[in-house]
Amino acid sequence: MAKPENNSIKFSPHEAFSAIKLTLSLSLKTGRKDFILNAVVQIIHAVTPAISAVLSGMLLNAIVTAISTHVVWPIFELIAALMAISVLTTILDNWSQIITDNAIYNTNLYVSKLIATKYASIPLEVRENKDFADRFERVQDYGNSVRWITTAVTDMVSALIAFFTAFIVMLMVSTPLAIIVVLVTVPYVVIDFLRFRNQTAHWRQFSTHRRRAWRMFDLLTLPTTSQQIQQNGLTDYFIKEANRDYRLAQEADLTFDRKMLKPKLATASLEQIVRYGALGYITIKIVFGKMPIGEFVTINALLSQLSGSAESFFRLFGRVNSDLVKANDFTTFMNETEIAAGGVKLEPGKVPRLEFRDVSFSYPNNDNLVLKNITFTIEPGESLAIVGENGAGKTTLVKLLMGFYKPKSGQILINDIPIEQIDRTSLFQQFGTLFQDYINYNFASLADNIWFGDIAKKPEPTALQRALDRAGLGDLSTHLPKGFKQILSKDFDKDFSADLSGGQWQRLALARGFFRDANVLILDEPTSAVDAKAEYHIFKEIMDQHANHTTIIISHRFSTVRKARHIIVLDEGQIIERGTHHQLMKNDGLYREMFELQAEGYKN
Repeated sequence: MAKPENNSIKFSPHEAFSAIKLTLSLSLKTGRKDFILNAVVQIIHAVTPAISAVLSGMLLNAIVTAISTHVVWPIFELIAALMAISVLTTILDNWSQIITDNAIYNTNLYVSKLIATKYASIPLEVRENKDFADRFERVQDYGNSVRWITTAVTDMVSALIAFFTAFIVMLMVSTPLAIIVVLVTVPYVVIDFLRFRNQTAHWRQFSTHRRRAWRMFDLLTLPTTSQQIQQNGLTDYFIKEANRDYRLAQEADLTFDRKMLKPKLATASLEQIVRYGALGYITIKIVFGKMPIGEFVTINALLSQLSGSAESFFRLFGRVNSDLVKANDFTTFMNETEIAAGGVKLEPGKVPRLEFRDVSFSYPNNDNLVLKNITFTIEPGESLAIVGENGAGKTTLVKLLMGFYKPKSGQILINDIPIEQIDRTSLFQQFGTLFQDYINYNFASLADNIWFGDIAKKPEPTALQRALDRAGLGDLSTHLPKGFKQILSKDFDKDFSADLSGGQWQRLALARGFFRDANVLILDEPTSAVDAKAEYHIFKEIMDQHANHTTIIISHRFSTVRKARHIIVLDEGQIIERGTHHQLMKNDGLYREMFELQAEGYKN
């Protein structure tokens, strides 16, 4: 068995108090009125079972009395009282559900906004860390937990009130019996609580295995991946592996269940023996005239209430105990170090000077340098191509330039200003990007897919069409049934199908970059899904129309690379060559070797 991860759900009273305080404060912030109303409903709900138990016993006594006296009005009065309580309970239950549903919606929305905003400010290398990924998986569900914990706390208070109400009423009937029943009930529910908590703890310990299994099941059922998996004969393998991981994750839970089975059965059996023994004791007292017959009904109902409220309290406590860890995870998440938020703002209309000064970078918890002593300068309006074999560090270099990663050593400067001193919004406004993992906004219209490049601008049809023209998609809007208003997926538009090809999606992502018209255009394999003719026209457009701006290109296609004014060649994280295409061809180095290998492929 794989060694479980350290994801314990046990924490100190201080941590528990802090978690509860945070959760309740968020709950009150998003729905103070709902919280108070729900608390009142639960408290009222807590006392009605004991009242019903007493009234039921009185009703039975009234029936017995009426047999000999023929006085029936007390019976109808008691029936009316029980009916009123039943109606009140039904109303309260439905009201409470409406209140809870509304509160869950508001809280989820608020917490989701907090999480999304914070996530965007966390350095990319932290987000890519496994421990962060495990914790963030729990944090994402914290919105549900906030309201659940809040509701559970009020339910726990309600359960305590119900328990002590039943206990006090039972004390009035039989003090020894009440004490014995309570002493037997509590161990049973405590054992059940411990079982639940241990099970939850082990569920957390194997979160990586579960996430891997769920990821494989996702790939098996997503339209974009299932076909390729099936074609490669991976379906049965993935199902087998997903099942193995999931079974492995559950193995510890089952082990604990087996360990807890004997004490649970012992305490449950003892509780039932005492409960039915108590009913037998009451029956004997009734038979010998020591107690009215209605007390049997009252005691039976009170016994159920005692057991049920105690069990409810400890189950809720166990669930809250595990869910409060999400509050601590949330607090840790919200306290994560953010990307340095400098105060210097760059001029929006001025193309910046970009400089790497002896920059090295490695990922967290890894001493291997991905980039080593990188130094280069890009003057305003220049074009730079970055080439190298896969894994050389090309994309990492660009992400450092955009501030997603922080260098381990050295400096990145924009207009001679260290990047950490620059306002992030101002920094991002300088860049228009097309990465390899570009986004297909298939839930949105064609117009929106372009406009998302810069939502600060008005989506004027002429500007949208100009962006499409520059990306080689000039006739796309005329070919779609609804033109610019066409939703780009049949999943979101049942009337018209508008599935685009891979090349069209890539060029549409490029159109977003053109619409943004940023000072620095970064293209990471921008034409990998388009044909050679389309690529030629796209890069001619970039070089002609973007000549006054800076262009950074990462590409394996040398027909694209050779057009750049400057080229740097990366190998194992280091710059080993730099110059123009003609200069590098004369060097007889890695650049020339890669160029000729690619050219040879075209000849053959």
